[in-house]
Amino acid sequence: MMTIPNMTLAPWSKDSLPNYLWLCWQMSSEEYFDVFATSKYLDEIETGLGDDRTDFPDSWLLTGKLSDFEAVPEAARPSLLEHLVTVGAYDSIFPEEFAIALAMYPEAPGRWLIQPWLDTGLVIDPAIAERGLRDVVGKALDGRGNVATRAKAILFRQMVKAGRVSFSDKVMTDELVDAFRKYPRDANDEQKARVEAHVRAAFLAMESMSDGQLEWPAKFWRANWNLYACQLSNTEPGPEVLDGQSDEVRDSLRELREEVEALWTGFAEVAKTTDPDLYSPHRFEVLTGLVGRALRLVRTIAGYPLMWTMEHGAPVLRALVESRIIIRYLVAHDDPELYEKFRAYGVGHLKLLKLHMEDFIDAAGEAGDGMKNYLKLISTYVNRDQYEEFVSIDLGGNFAGIDMRRMADDTDLGDDYRLLFQPASSNVHGEWGAIDMNVFEPCLNPLHRDHRVIADSDRTIIGPIFLYDLVDYARTLAEEYAIAVGANYPSGGGHEAEEA
Repeated sequence: MMTIPNMTLAPWSKDSLPNYLWLCWQMSSEEYFDVFATSKYLDEIETGLGDDRTDFPDSWLLTGKLSDFEAVPEAARPSLLEHLVTVGAYDSIFPEEFAIALAMYPEAPGRWLIQPWLDTGLVIDPAIAERGLRDVVGKALDGRGNVATRAKAILFRQMVKAGRVSFSDKVMTDELVDAFRKYPRDANDEQKARVEAHVRAAFLAMESMSDGQLEWPAKFWRANWNLYACQLSNTEPGPEVLDGQSDEVRDSLRELREEVEALWTGFAEVAKTTDPDLYSPHRFEVLTGLVGRALRLVRTIAGYPLMWTMEHGAPVLRALVESRIIIRYLVAHDDPELYEKFRAYGVGHLKLLKLHMEDFIDAAGEAGDGMKNYLKLISTYVNRDQYEEFVSIDLGGNFAGIDMRRMADDTDLGDDYRLLFQPASSNVHGEWGAIDMNVFEPCLNPLHRDHRVIADSDRTIIGPIFLYDLVDYARTLAEEYAIAVGANYPSGGGHEAEEA
């Protein structure tokens, strides 16, 4: 459908349902008898309107949509209402609860239909209106559900009956045409299912034949914010949900701290006892620095249980996966220049920060002691290995000129990238998926169309599982590091750094 030129999507709940409110109301029991009854109601309305279509819009058709009721000329309205009251059908076709609901919206199309109720002193009770609307709208929100589908089928029935729809033999077989002719009164279960399946598929095309965008759907949904309150979940977390304060979390905290410290100790021992090649230490320093940074993050997060979720711990997971991908890439290519490029790429960005700070201070004409000290510190690191005049600034996206996804695929870590790095990146960058999962909770009032409400409390399950997985990954990283620098992990004894 998306490939059809000039095709415009018509979201059912947003742009259609309010206009189908009467039809959906009639279908809300989800019993087939109501589908049959609604078709009879439309026939009775058509009888009440008579054959005279003077002053009716040229394209007008009785479909059951509120907008089509609104298009009935004012001169024809009294006789229709009088007819329905006379034959005793009015209360069934426009029941009191429906009248109360529609009366909540002064600008609703077809509001003239409830005038007999208003004339009798109808009490417009918002509680009654909300009760009825919540039931009907809640069942009709899903455009593929029974209520919505059957409302569309009645519309389609009216169009077929009026000769407004025709299909080629390839689209409408004789069997399907026969099923439509019998629907809903004389069709068997198989025919009903075929008709409704076809209606679901053809609805977008049917809606595109309407008179254009209506104002009523927007008015309906926007009015509901002031008319009816939000409903939030009051479900209490079960005993299996950990909140960061339970005995299980405290026990895990102690165990994990011990495990993480042992992991760090093993890494540090390898780093301290491995010959760095003092003549050309870049390889050793880059590999050690990558793993050291990642493990420092793990040591920190291990002490804060509230960080043991994907939402808050994603930066650490992302750093672990990224470090592993980069290390594998560097080791696999075994190119000394790549280690130089990695260092130069980072120093270049540090130099760029230094230049920006100098420009900022020059423009301001002054700087506080804190900014001056920070600038001095940055300058020290920029000039640590060579004078900054010889430091180039690379604004590319990666030191190796290859994106992280390709780097991961080249090192057999494609699954780690897709299943760990990318989801963690979504959290780090604040992509909509991460925001939607963590920041909001859904409003349970169907009259608010599933809108999102800010979550007052952290609804994320906090527990040690995330950190256990994080530590396991960190251990794998440390083991690969030891292999890369030619050491065993963990190793015993070894060279101790001299006291300064």
